Amino acid sequence: MRFALLALALLAPAAGAAAGPLAVDVVVAPFEGPVPVITAIAQTDVSATVSCALLANAAPGGPATLEFAVRESPAWTSTSISPARVQLPAPGACDANTQSAVARTKLFVGVDGRAPAFAPALIVVGAVLQGPAGKQEGEGNTTVEADWLSILDVDLGPGIAKVAPGKTASFKILATNRGNAPVDVLVGIDAVDRGWNVTVDSPRGVAPGESREVLVEATPPATASGTTILQLQAVARLASDPTRFGDSTRLALIVDVAGESAVDQVARGIPAFPGAFAALALVAGAVLARRVVK
Repeated sequence: MRFALLALALLAPAAGAAAGPLAVDVVVAPFEGPVPVITAIAQTDVSATVSCALLANAAPGGPATLEFAVRESPAWTSTSISPARVQLPAPGACDANTQSAVARTKLFVGVDGRAPAFAPALIVVGAVLQGPAGKQEGEGNTTVEADWLSILDVDLGPGIAKVAPGKTASFKILATNRGNAPVDVLVGIDAVDRGWNVTVDSPRGVAPGESREVLVEATPPATASGTTILQLQAVARLASDPTRFGDSTRLALIVDVAGESAVDQVARGIPAFPGAFAALALVAGAVLARRVVK
């Protein structure tokens, strides 16, 4: 029995020895945060560790080369690795302490306008060890996510309304979220003349690609007259983070305040002012005069 156990112990691999097939260990560091859309290129570190045993097996007679490549990435990214080829030391120069050699490179990623905001997506990087005796490979991965892209499109429509003093003019503005995350469309108005009452309905949670109507109602005082320009500003705010503000647009709405004529008032059944009788008398006189001429 003792001889059998001794034989098994001698045949078993030493503790800590590599088990299974030798491979390249690839590590891709995480990105520091969401990648700005269109405007920037993000980068992160990539390393590939090769054991001395694998290095000796792949390139027993000289240095070997590691070739890096992106194997998988989202359609809305553009990627590159530099340098793409890294030469490893000869087996005899392998690190005696770690019993390995490490190759390092950089992964660069750009994000285009199709990327949804804050949605992690997988990037896979592969490394192939090329040597006289053949090749070995490995791969590692990380995730990338796009930052918020804010694009707010505002259509004023006619942008002008005619209203009687004391009455309410309504404007329907169409706000479209062209960005990549839901937003609140905040519409504010600058100071208005005394006596004016202006209300604005600001839509919340407008999804990417969605359009919402913004209702602006302006009521001039009974003493108002002439043309007044209302100055407004529309701002996109990230719905998931009320501290982040994005695209903004200045708006101008025109309100033409004009009173009704006496004839219009009588036609609508409203008692006219004394001046209305004079206007009606002139109209009646003109009609009688035409009859006399005939």
